[in-house]
Amino acid sequence: MSWNLNKREQEALLAAAGSERYEYFVKKTCDGEKLFSLWGNGWVLATDAVGHQLVPVWPHSAFAEKCAVEAWDCCTAQEISISDWLHSWTPELVVKGRGVAVFPKTGDVGVSVDPQRLAEDLRAELAKY
Repeated sequence: MSWNLNKREQEALLAAAGSERYEYFVKKTCDGEKLFSLWGNGWVLATDAVGHQLVPVWPHSAFAEKCAVEAWDCCTAQEISISDWLHSWTPELVVKGRGVAVFPKTGDVGVSVDPQRLAEDLRAELAKY
């Protein structure tokens, strides 16, 4: 289960710059030891401005659900443990040449990051615990 996200916190984060949302994502993902993506008939993929495939991820299911519109309207937020992300997802994304869209919001792909870089940031944050 995710932490209790209030409406004010949600609105502030959706108004925040990508870099702030990225930092928040790393901290909250490590705090809860999980992240979220969208699942329909498979995991959804986003595309950046140059056509690279990205796996969108969020720190809370509510943010993912807000992005389940248009092409993703039949999708639901699904939890991924941080352990699975670091040990299974990251290596697979590297092999497939995909990136990660961290904390996208409607009309904004989020912070596009290399999966290894995200894994390093998550591990660095986990080391503080």
